[in-house]
Amino acid sequence: MNTEKPQKGNPHKLPIWQHVLSARSIKRFTGPDGNVAVKRCQSKHEFRVPPDDRLFCVQRSWDRRSETGYMKQIEDEFQILADAVMGGLRTIDVEKSRIITRFFALWCSRFRQRYSPTPDHAIYGVAGECLSKDQEEMLERNHIGFFRAHQTMPGRFVSGLQIQIAIDQLETHFRGCHWGVVGASEGEFLVPDTFGVRVAVPLSPTICLFSGCENMELSMREIAKLNRLAVQSAKDYHFARDFNLCPV
Repeated sequence: MNTEKPQKGNPHKLPIWQHVLSARSIKRFTGPDGNVAVKRCQSKHEFRVPPDDRLFCVQRSWDRRSETGYMKQIEDEFQILADAVMGGLRTIDVEKSRIITRFFALWCSRFRQRYSPTPDHAIYGVAGECLSKDQEEMLERNHIGFFRAHQTMPGRFVSGLQIQIAIDQLETHFRGCHWGVVGASEGEFLVPDTFGVRVAVPLSPTICLFSGCENMELSMREIAKLNRLAVQSAKDYHFARDFNLCPV
């Protein structure tokens, strides 16, 4: 599906390249060079890229209201908690579990959108408007959706609503589920582009959050088992600080 481009120069500063997994989360896996190591699932080719590389992004897949609204709120709440866990916090109560669940749901939902983008949506019985490109972008800048003259809404607006609903549904499904902090006593975690049905959120090379488990430290052998599951779950790529330190 072709991505709709903004006006030349993007005068209304609309989000174009949007991260599936938060750039701040990817940044915790960077090495001294400021890059992360990446391996493609099919070719096994390894290379290093910065956290803002387009490999980690989709192009204009949801609207600005979603990007700067509820998505930013979910990411900000999670990153504050993630910093606290990195600093030694190990008590994950109900509210903190909710924050993690919503971040995990956001990651999953945006991943699905990457591979199943929402097309422009036809709405019958609603009169569209003949808007200029600039008028459309001004509306989106101000978090206002619109219907075009041929009674369609741009898919990114629908996508933003779909992701928001999916997050609420997943939060309801996992209500009451506890998250545990899992550390690596030896070796390091790697990160897949998706964990699939496995409910986990890697925080750093040596810390990962898991749903439904208690806080614990894992041996090198146990880390290898989890890393194999991560590689098996990945669809396009997985990344790490240094693959030489990630047992599989």
